[in-house]
Amino acid sequence: MSQARPPKLSATRASAPGFVAVVAVLVLTEIVSAFELSMMYVTLPTLMADFHVDANAVAWVVTIYLLVSASAALLGGRFGDLYGRRRVMVVVLALAAIGSLISLVGSSLEMIILGRGIQGAAGAVMGLAFGLAREHLDEKHLPVGVSMIGASALIAGAGGALIAGLMIDSFSWHGIFLFAGVLAVLAVIAVLVVLPKDKPRETTSGRLDVAGALLLPLGASGILLGLSNSAKAGWASLGGGGLLIAGLVIVAVWVWWELHSQRPIVNLKMFKNRQIALVMTATFLAAVGPIGGMSVPSQYVLQYPVEMGFGLGFSAAAAGLFSGGTALLGYFFSPLGGKLAQVFNARFVFITGLLLMLAAVATIMFTLGNMLV
Repeated sequence: MSQARPPKLSATRASAPGFVAVVAVLVLTEIVSAFELSMMYVTLPTLMADFHVDANAVAWVVTIYLLVSASAALLGGRFGDLYGRRRVMVVVLALAAIGSLISLVGSSLEMIILGRGIQGAAGAVMGLAFGLAREHLDEKHLPVGVSMIGASALIAGAGGALIAGLMIDSFSWHGIFLFAGVLAVLAVIAVLVVLPKDKPRETTSGRLDVAGALLLPLGASGILLGLSNSAKAGWASLGGGGLLIAGLVIVAVWVWWELHSQRPIVNLKMFKNRQIALVMTATFLAAVGPIGGMSVPSQYVLQYPVEMGFGLGFSAAAAGLFSGGTALLGYFFSPLGGKLAQVFNARFVFITGLLLMLAAVATIMFTLGNMLV
């Protein structure tokens, strides 16, 4: 009488990567995205001095990345659903590496801006990383994995400022792009080696709203370029007021398109709900104002020479250490917001946080004179 053989594990199950391996790879991919954003803030004053340009011109090194990143974030998840998240992740990271190479070898600010635009593809990383975590982690470990991936963005953002500052003082701004390119290549290799190949996917019905994802950053670029050029070229010029009007027209077309699209990239109809409209508007204003809007001018204040009347004369490394330290401090205090929201409510905590930011900005404006202020 033959003995019953124990069931064999499938090849896919047996070769599936463990929790640590999956999370480590996805954390690495998110570090690439977060580092590529944060590394440039410290670099802006150095680029202004090296290329003899003003703040409006050099700010596009950050702005172009954010604009492309927004489109990539919108399209990345959809492409992942259609073609496989692992495959799309590899393409996105490869584009980030190519963008770093272009910026590295570029001999002009325009080439750096071009490379930064290509780097913006990394904006799709976080959504893809969360999707891959859902694919390869069980339900028990998924919340921990997702939280670790999300937290890595904050840590990498803080570390990016410090690493960028050290490289500028020790080498030059070229070292930052070299570091970012190598990091992206390592992430590509890690994804290919550790994560299993995508499973065959069924054909997904519906069109991809590419037009919606491209019109918004195009219109925003026109508006921002028009505003930044108007100071020199004038509001009546083509490069000033003309670009501003063109940008506003494109944004209006985008709104019309999204409202009439069957599968919009942004469901603007949700804004008919007063509560959603108020929350999204408040979040947007906070993001472009005290939360995100202070990142660029703060580096000018930290690194400009004292003789200019408002600079603190920090080296790039010192400015990076200061920025990274404050980011880490904010990260460690972030759980306090959740606790306070449980005791009071999220609306109260949000408004209180904005008022504290307003007080901090006012203090800097009227009493700036040393690092403590």
